Amino acid sequence: MAEFFDALPLKVWIWIAAAVIFLMIEGATQGLTSIWFAAGAVVSALVAMATDNIIAQIAVFAAVSLVLVIFTRPLAQKKLNSRTVATNADSLIGRTVTASTDITRENGGQIRLEGTVWTAVPSDDSQDIRKGDAVKILKIKGVKLIVRKETQLW
Repeated sequence: MAEFFDALPLKVWIWIAAAVIFLMIEGATQGLTSIWFAAGAVVSALVAMATDNIIAQIAVFAAVSLVLVIFTRPLAQKKLNSRTVATNADSLIGRTVTASTDITRENGGQIRLEGTVWTAVPSDDSQDIRKGDAVKILKIKGVKLIVRKETQLW
């Protein structure tokens, strides 16, 4: 096995070193960009074993890297980012809670949720929300919860 590595020409080692550098950059940034250049460098190392033509090696590196960046990076990002979980305030949207006070357009009102008191305003003028009514959190605007009175269907 040592003879195989000793027999590799310098041009192959340069491409392998480039691949390692791209992998190190990817490990530091995790931006799914450098990984594709590392793959291009590996393919170019294989081409370098077959030909001394540096133009062909660079062309293969550029082509493989470009194709991978354009066609596989969006797919990989979509797959890796598909499990985004709403956190902090975003996780409140869609929850149904009880109004702690009357909630009016003029003065707003309050909702207690998980030990925190939130300022709440109704989503439109026609709503009449009283203390104890069930309200659904529709969105967050600044530090206020925009809520709608829930109608009970039982």
